[in-house]
Amino acid sequence: LTGPYRLLILNGYESHHLADFERYCKENKIITLYMPAYVSYLLQPLDIGCFRPLKKAYSREIEHLIRYFITYISKTKFFSAFYAVFKVTFIESNIQGGFRGARLTPLNLETIILKLNMQL
Repeated sequence: LTGPYRLLILNGYESHHLADFERYCKENKIITLYMPAYVSYLLQPLDIGCFRPLKKAYSREIEHLIRYFITYISKTKFFSAFYAVFKVTFIESNIQGGFRGARLTPLNLETIILKLNMQL
């Protein structure tokens, strides 16, 4: 991470527009970016770059445990398995790749509008 600010991308649902939340973000140098609620699923870079690989890797980890006849997964084993795959999937290259996959970088408004099938 570089720089003094962080970016938090949210969908535009009204429940996220709370004064205390906005104040907290401002005080902690968090920039909030609200995407329209009805299109956010099209532009979710972390789904593309991180959560999809996380889901696949976690499934493989659980299958590995099952092969060794571990059929009950305690909270401790869940966290251990989850954290192991989290560390290898939530990495800078996957995060950046998610933004490229969602075509959010470099910012190309025309590409995003075409993806949403909208006209100005």
